[in-house]
Amino acid sequence: MAKKLRKGIAKYLLQNSIESILATVVIKFNASYHHILLCKKYSVRPFSGGDHFEIKTNYCLYKDTYNDYVYTKEWIAFLRDELLPDPIIKIK
Repeated sequence: MAKKLRKGIAKYLLQNSIESILATVVIKFNASYHHILLCKKYSVRPFSGGDHFEIKTNYCLYKDTYNDYVYTKEWIAFLRDELLPDPIIKIK
């Protein structure tokens, strides 16, 4: 599931992150919609032309290799903990 991209830190691409969240949170979670809302809500990464490196590195990194963001195990755990009590309210 995870690929080692930097020594000692497992990073997850969006799809793998979402699959991990879905395993414990029971809602119809749409990666392209809900995950973006959560990233914006918690200011995890920039949007619309922002600097790729203005990110919360404990949750997310920009990888030139993928030309995309990858997410950490900590981000997945954070979302799982945030969404479990009441996922509908937390996503909005």
